[in-house]
Amino acid sequence: MCVFLFFAEQIIDKIIYAGETFQPYLEQIDQIETSVNELEQTVLLMDEYTKQLEGKFRKLKEREREREREEAKKGKRLSK
Repeated sequence: MCVFLFFAEQIIDKIIYAGETFQPYLEQIDQIETSVNELEQTVLLMDEYTKQLEGKFRKLKEREREREREEAKKGKRLSK
């Protein structure tokens, strides 16, 4: 029984050491995960903003086309 406890203690010590050894890497992984989450949120905000700009640009182009049509109609009326 004493030999078993000795080996069990050695195994537990190795597990604890391994946990302590990997702790900095786990912290780095947590930091990377936080950074990735922040980056994803930024990308989502930028995507939403881009969609808003596209919508505004589309409306401006439609207004421009409408104005050009109206000017073309006026030009035809004046030439008659």
